[in-house]
Amino acid sequence: MASYAFDEFGNMIGGESSEDEAEPLPPADEEELSVAPMETDEPEEESRAITLHEDKQYYPEASEVYGEKVKTVVLDEDAQPITEPILKPATVKTFSVLDNTGAPATAGYTTQFL
Repeated sequence: MASYAFDEFGNMIGGESSEDEAEPLPPADEEELSVAPMETDEPEEESRAITLHEDKQYYPEASEVYGEKVKTVVLDEDAQPITEPILKPATVKTFSVLDNTGAPATAGYTTQFL
C-alpha cells in the first residue's frame, strides 16, 4: 500500500493526478451548438400601445372566480369599534371570605388574628 501526503482539506499532494487520466470530451456537433430562439408565452407580435394603470387587470373579478350565482360582499369598514380592544386585558379578581359564624368553642382560637 502506497503512502500519500494530504493537505489540511483532504486533497492529495503529489502522486497520481486524476486530471491526467480523464478522457477528453468528444467534439460537439454543429447542430448542438446552434442557438434557438427562446420560447415565451407572449404572442409573436409585440404591441407598443400604452396601457393605462386603470385599464390593467391584475386579479380576476370575484364573479369570474366563484361564478355568477354566488353573491360576494366586500366590507371596507371594521365590524369591531376602535374603542374595544382586540385582546381584552386580563382582569384580576380579588375576593375575601370572612367567616362570620365564628369558630367553634372547641377550636381554642379566635378569628381576631386571622
